[in-house]
Parts: sequence; structure tokens; C-alpha cells
Amino acid sequence: MPAEPSFFYFSEISVGSSIDLLELPRSFSPAKIQFRLESGSAQPFNDADLIHDWLTPDGEVAFSCFKSKSGYLLRFPNRADFTVSPDGTSIRGYASNTDTEVVRHDLVAQVLPRVLGHRGELVLHASAVSTPQGAVAFIGNTGTGKSTIAASFSSSGHSPVSDDCLVVDTAGEGPRVAPTFRGTRLWPDSAAVMVGPEDLSTLPSESGGKVSLPTITKAEWDHPGALRLKAAFVLHPKRDGSLGSPVLEELSPAQALMTFVEHSFQLDITHRPSQERRLELFSQLANQLPTYRLEYQQKYSCLDQVEQRILTLLAKRT
Repeated sequence: MPAEPSFFYFSEISVGSSIDLLELPRSFSPAKIQFRLESGSAQPFNDADLIHDWLTPDGEVAFSCFKSKSGYLLRFPNRADFTVSPDGTSIRGYASNTDTEVVRHDLVAQVLPRVLGHRGELVLHASAVSTPQGAVAFIGNTGTGKSTIAASFSSSGHSPVSDDCLVVDTAGEGPRVAPTFRGTRLWPDSAAVMVGPEDLSTLPSESGGKVSLPTITKAEWDHPGALRLKAAFVLHPKRDGSLGSPVLEELSPAQALMTFVEHSFQLDITHRPSQERRLELFSQLANQLPTYRLEYQQKYSCLDQVEQRILTLLAKRT
């Protein structure tokens, strides 16, 4: 473990960490959030109350959030614990029976997005890529194809902006997003289609079972910059062969607002100030950002159709 913390960007927020966060770009700005990996297990909060369980698609508890006067405890069963200060400026990780890679994955993929949401940032469960017209976001539940569509765009030369988590800044003339993760993370079957089965074994794998496609060079990644977010697409895949070409339907601001609320990262659903702040930000975004329901046949052979349909729409809106 490094004696001194290293600094990394999570979107445009600088994070100081006692372990290397390999997915994130280096930062040279003062840290707004500090993370430290501790030895042993987290001390139980005597006054802690369970406020929420997050479930897997199979109904198992993926992790739980407990609240006390001392802050928050995020518990990933048989994996790791994380304590978070009440203001979200300090995070501690504990993992006596697992390795650093598992801690890093849970921190970057789940804990940091929720802490940023608690601190007043707008954080969507979305992937995003850059196009000539600006960045576009793909929103949806796990398994709807967010990362696969983003990877398809990347294979056509469109740079990835973020995978699975997108921080949106609604200040200024329009919403902006900054790069978060270096590359795209896919399930092995999707990765094999993107890179070829023979190259699949060369890709780094994660504790959650996905593999990483590092589609941004280090030189490009060390200088993140915010991009205008031009549109969002809410994914509704079809798997029964009932759909031909992709179908796009623009959502009303009210429909977009409900979508953003449903597909967002949050830490404490009982914390009224952060909930009020979230609704305010989501309302701004819903009135700023063209948002579409995208129905598409969830087949790899249909990805080109999805890409061309979106690019054509963006070109017409420019």
C-alpha cells in the first residue's frame, strides 16, 4: 500500500486513494474525497440501521447500506465493507478475506457513484460515447445493452466517455459530461464479438466476471475534458424477434424526469436534502436534454442499425 495517496479523477472530482485506481485517470488537483484501505474488518456501528438492500437480478442481496450518527456502512457480503463519513468526504475500505482488486472494483463501480450522488452530483446509471455532434448517453437496467452499444460505437471510432456510471453537470448553457472509466467493460460473450474469440483471453478480467476493453490510450486519458451531452437513449431491448428496425420515441420532460430518477445512483434514500437536490437537478436535465426511448432487437447483428439510427437522428438535430 503506498505511504502517500495517489490522486485520480472520477469524472471531474479528484479522489485521493491509498491504492491505485487503475480505471481512472490521474489527477493533480486537491482531493475532494479521500479513500483509504484499512486492514481487518470494519467495526460495527452500534446504532446503525439498515436503510436499503440492493439486489441482483436473481433477487440476492448484492450489498446493503446502514446508517448511523457516525456515517454510513456499505456492506458487500463476503467481499468488502466501506464506511462513509456523513458529508461524503472520507471513505474507508475493509476487506480481510479478499484482494485489493475486488475492493477497487466495488469502490469504483458502486461506492464512489453513490457517494457523489449523496454530495449533490447528478449520477446516472448509464454508458456514454463521444460523437461528432457531442456525447450521447445510454441509460438502462443491467443487461439492457448499455456497454455493448457503447463498445459498438467505439469500434467505429467514437471515443468512450463512461461505462455504467455517468456524472452530469447541468450548470451553464447545457449538460456536460467528463470521462470516467478508461474503456468499456463487457460480459465475455459480448467481448468475444467485439474483439474476436482469439483475443478474448488477452483482455483483463474483473472480479464481477466482466472483461475490460481499454479503448482509450493513456496519453488521451491523462487530459480529461468535459463534453456537451447532446441526447440520451433509454434502452428497451427486444429478444423475441418481434421488432425490425430500431424505433425511437422522444420522451416528454416529465417522462424523462422519472427515467433519470429510476436510473440513478444514490446512497441514502432517507436523506431529504440530497433527495430534494436530486429532484432539482433531474428536473433541470429533463428540460435541457432530448431523451428518447430506444426499442431495438438485442442481437449483435443489429448493432450497426442502432448506431446509424442514432447518428442520423443527431445529424438532423444539429
